[in-house]
Amino acid sequence: MDDGVLSTVRRLPGVRAAYLISTSSLPEGGPEPEATIARLLSAVFGALGDATDAVGIGALSEAMVEGTTGSVVVRAISDDTGAVVITEAKANLGLVRLELRKLPRPNG
Repeated sequence: MDDGVLSTVRRLPGVRAAYLISTSSLPEGGPEPEATIARLLSAVFGALGDATDAVGIGALSEAMVEGTTGSVVVRAISDDTGAVVITEAKANLGLVRLELRKLPRPNG
């Protein structure tokens, strides 16, 4: 995986964090904030993938959740791996999505 894309995303204005996550290898450990965040993001990624399959729209490609003070953008890389970007409300979500689309698509 080329971390260059995520490095570019991390430098965009309004981006708080960008992670590569996997449902097949969750971090072990106690209540450290980073491990807790990674476990939660992995669970969200897995649930979104299950939901897209369940409603018959195919494999998860991309999803975005907007909150009152920011957003979470998810881009699938494979069945069990994805990129997750956490932004502030002022972030340009179109630019974030454009950069994430430079990552490989699932199954191709």
